Amino acid sequence: MESLRQEAERLEEQRLRFRRRGPDLPTLLRRVARTAHVSPEALTSGGRSRAVARARDGLAYVWIEVLGHSGQDLARALRLHPVSVYRAARRGRAHRATWDPIAMGRS
Repeated sequence: MESLRQEAERLEEQRLRFRRRGPDLPTLLRRVARTAHVSPEALTSGGRSRAVARARDGLAYVWIEVLGHSGQDLARALRLHPVSVYRAARRGRAHRATWDPIAMGRS
């Protein structure tokens, strides 16, 4: 139980640290697009190709879970329903090894 609490505290501290110095949404959008080999415009256009969907999952994961920003803001920017963005963040978590370095500027 203690280790679970320590892990939660560590993750919250990391989230706050990244939020203070993390990239803004346009910068993050470009980094994710470059990593996923799609255009930034494709992420906001509503395309449903596998590569675009995976990139959106990664963007949502980093924006919400790593940087601690609101999914509502991202949903507005991507022209999606908020529940879709939160589901995408959960899917993106499965590929965190790909997406975590982007938040740290190592893309």
